[in-house]
Amino acid sequence: MCSEWFWYYLHTQNPWDVQFMQANYWPGFTYQDFGPQFRAELFDPTKWAALFGAAGARYVVLTSKHHEGFTNWPSNVSFSWNAPSLGPARDLVGELVAAVRKQGGIHMGLYHSLLEWWHLLYMIDQANNWSTQLFPFRKPLPEMVEIVNRYKPDILWSDGDWQVLCFAMLYCYALLLFSSQLPLSSLLSPLSSILNRPPPSTGTRPSSSPGSTTRVPSRTLSVSTIAGERRRAASTAASGTATISFRLVRVLLSLS
Repeated sequence: MCSEWFWYYLHTQNPWDVQFMQANYWPGFTYQDFGPQFRAELFDPTKWAALFGAAGARYVVLTSKHHEGFTNWPSNVSFSWNAPSLGPARDLVGELVAAVRKQGGIHMGLYHSLLEWWHLLYMIDQANNWSTQLFPFRKPLPEMVEIVNRYKPDILWSDGDWQVLCFAMLYCYALLLFSSQLPLSSLLSPLSSILNRPPPSTGTRPSSSPGSTTRVPSRTLSVSTIAGERRRAASTAASGTATISFRLVRVLLSLS
């Protein structure tokens, strides 16, 4: 059982996870009930940072938020579902970032999930076959702005872009924000105009003549292209010279 995937397997009725829940918790106990029980009592960022240094680690990446949406920092868009509000009552991200930088010699990185399995707006977009983008602008994008501006990580590992093109675009914009520290307003407008265009459902485009259509070639985004750009971005970030791959920007824009 993977703890970060437990909610997913429980929700999809995986037998092992259902049996574990039934054997160890009372009827009606939900995944959200784990929140107050998460105390992080063994979390000692100073000792952790010293251990990382003694082990010769050159970088550390902390999960700021996984696919279940619980944030380990005081996010303004994760109400009552974050470490400072439940359980630990601490900014776990901020504490480890400070400890690692005080230790010195180690690049600090943050992992962040773009998707959230059971967020209402995410499920609405999914049900609409991603023709709407209610979730990206109200949850993952503001979160990325928060962690980049607040903690200034050397590495930003953005996960979940493989599910849908609009998330891949968000990943691209996260790199822009990460490398340039541009304000959100300068990124949001062009991204919104791209994502709000209705996607072609049949691979055709209306021609200038009423009642007729012109066939346009289907274009797909190569998974290997995204993966390669992600590896290069992580590499440059780890070296302290984080840059944005405008080639990936052009690939994504060409699909709109």
